[in-house]
Amino acid sequence: MLSGDARTVILDQAATLQADLIVVGAQGVSALERFLLGSVSKAILKFAPCSVEVVRGNPNRDESPFRVLLAADGSSGSENAAKSIAGRPWFAGAEVRVLSVVELGLNAPGCL
Repeated sequence: MLSGDARTVILDQAATLQADLIVVGAQGVSALERFLLGSVSKAILKFAPCSVEVVRGNPNRDESPFRVLLAADGSSGSENAAKSIAGRPWFAGAEVRVLSVVELGLNAPGCL
């Protein structure tokens, strides 16, 4: 157990341990609290030297299957995410869906 500013201590420990993944919980503070105090999970997401998973509670956990959405764009990052998902043990009945989004607009290849 360490004491200090949670954001700083977590990020320092991740760097010291050369962590590959940080898992943090989200408390769901109000917008005013987030404005006044900041958000630990938001700071960890922004400044972490590695991957971060933010876990929120699911009040319907006993009533529904565990669902995972993998956003894939063909990059090495999304390939690493797919490997991470494939390498984890999951609850019986867990569902994994893969989503790939094509952005259309003036900046798309072939558009003038």
